[in-house]
Amino acid sequence: ICLFQTSLSITMKSLHDRHPKVGLLKACIGDVLRNFGNFEQAEAEYLAAKEILVDAFGPNHVEVAQCWNGLGQTYRLLGRLAEADKCMITALEMSTDILGPTHRSTRNRVNNFIALLKAQGKEASATQLEARRQASDGVDFRCWRMCIMVEGVQDKLCRLIHTKMIQCELPKSFIGSFMSIFQRVTEGHTGLIPEANIRPVDAVKEIPMPKKNEVSLTDLLHKVVVVKLNGGLGTTMGLQKPKGLLPVKTGPDGTSLTFIDCICRQVLHLREKYHSHVKLIFMNSFQTSVATQRHIEEHYPTLFNEDDWEMIQNMAPSIEASNLEPTEYQPRQELEWYSPGHGDLYSTLIGSGILQRLLDAGYKYMFVSNVDNLGASIDLNFLAHMHKSELPMMMEVCHRTPADMKGGHIAETANGSYLLREAAQCPPEDSSYFQDITRHRFFNTNNLWLNLPKLQIAANKTGAGDATSGCLQLPYIRRTRPLIPNDFSSRKLFHMETAAGSAISVLPGAAPILVGRERFVPVKNTNDLLVVQSDAYVLTEDCRLVLHEDIDKPPVVNLDTKWYGKIAGFEKGFKVVPSLLGCSQVTIMGPVLFQQESMTLTGKVDVTNTSDEWLPVAAENNTIADTAVSV
Repeated sequence: ICLFQTSLSITMKSLHDRHPKVGLLKACIGDVLRNFGNFEQAEAEYLAAKEILVDAFGPNHVEVAQCWNGLGQTYRLLGRLAEADKCMITALEMSTDILGPTHRSTRNRVNNFIALLKAQGKEASATQLEARRQASDGVDFRCWRMCIMVEGVQDKLCRLIHTKMIQCELPKSFIGSFMSIFQRVTEGHTGLIPEANIRPVDAVKEIPMPKKNEVSLTDLLHKVVVVKLNGGLGTTMGLQKPKGLLPVKTGPDGTSLTFIDCICRQVLHLREKYHSHVKLIFMNSFQTSVATQRHIEEHYPTLFNEDDWEMIQNMAPSIEASNLEPTEYQPRQELEWYSPGHGDLYSTLIGSGILQRLLDAGYKYMFVSNVDNLGASIDLNFLAHMHKSELPMMMEVCHRTPADMKGGHIAETANGSYLLREAAQCPPEDSSYFQDITRHRFFNTNNLWLNLPKLQIAANKTGAGDATSGCLQLPYIRRTRPLIPNDFSSRKLFHMETAAGSAISVLPGAAPILVGRERFVPVKNTNDLLVVQSDAYVLTEDCRLVLHEDIDKPPVVNLDTKWYGKIAGFEKGFKVVPSLLGCSQVTIMGPVLFQQESMTLTGKVDVTNTSDEWLPVAAENNTIADTAVSV
């Protein structure tokens, strides 16, 4: 006490009595006083510290939460349990929001609240919270308190959600799956996967080359279904249409080809070359279905007239973050619903009856990939391996690079099975482990191979006849979204999503397989789009996207997001796409117009416009080589 008080006196003289260091010292003095049983003095120090720290940092700060926690423990020891309850709840909710539910400080405050519940005689609640505290994913205290401590609330919320989904006539299998996830949310589950519960994958095998004439490729292709995940609108690039309808390449006849065009032509080429009937299915969302239907009907009537060429993702009800009730918003009722992630693939396959119809028609294998990844095509060696190995699922993974630090990585559980951890499932305190590409070395490309009979068997074993029977119980991701897209001042909603690749943890025997980077050519932003549209990539005869044979890796592109981040700005700036075949890196800052025909960028190129006016870049002999240019 003496040392702290001396330090406090010196600090107040050298700084001032409202300096945040004064608040921190007063909080420390409060801790010491409380531990020595001087509760009234401790209370005074905590209150003074809280007032100073709120002025300095604002009400939502980790040090302010510490003051609330100290006050709560002091009031509990004084027997002022109602005041202790208020303070500890405030501290716990702040700690969960700021530090995360799995952080050591949050877990310690859960322990303090358990002690308070016991002091209040609420043994049942204390026991329930203790069980949740011991779970690896921590506890979302706000959800737990809202739904578990108040009798009847959890049942009421579940009835509201269930009724809304029934009224929308959603498939029973999806309703059961979603309700299972929602109940876990109400119980305080977070869906997080802490680093302490997993271990890195040291090595992943590559596909062994099949022996010549080991299998009949034509026979296998008759059994293959290609599924393209086409549920997104590409809103991050400012698109108001399906991302699959974004033009990405010019065809041999000079026509502009979209992702969907390239995919349809890939499948039609396989059919013609091998005299097989590879089936193509687009998994659309309620947001992408109509536009995709129009495009397929107009350009690929043969595919359009086939049964089950499309399956539409389920809709999930948005949940109010403040009270966990289903969202209601009369001005735009479509915002009451969302697409629950591509993990809905399995519920959609099963609930729509498409899985059973595929099996009845003799299909056995399914290749799944994102619509914006034209590197993902049917590889006959992979198909042969699926046939020979009889794996229930095979996930294509690549070595991680610095550009992949935010992508989902694979890991192992304690029992040696595989799992997929997405960035949103990583606790904040473990983010450095997540981004360590030397530790977690392999990322999921979302190119997935499925054995359909084994998928059906696994789904039928799930739920043991209850409401979740017939669907895979996947790990979930809880995201917080604004009600109005991109309006972060609008009220907050919870969206519970699943990832298709997470089935690797629930299909016994599922395994990753190491592939080259050529299998992963996604277009996630306009940087990627420029590379793909350039001559660094070429379309093969069968409409696959491959790196030009003269280069071994694509150029690194960095476009100014202010001017080129949205597709409208990108198309305005790049009237003509320059040649990037000999370019290693290009950075464009400011509003620069590329409109000169046959322009070539080579080596490392920087182009800058410091004004707010779109200005053209010119080049002598149509070439900019290893230099910085100002326009």
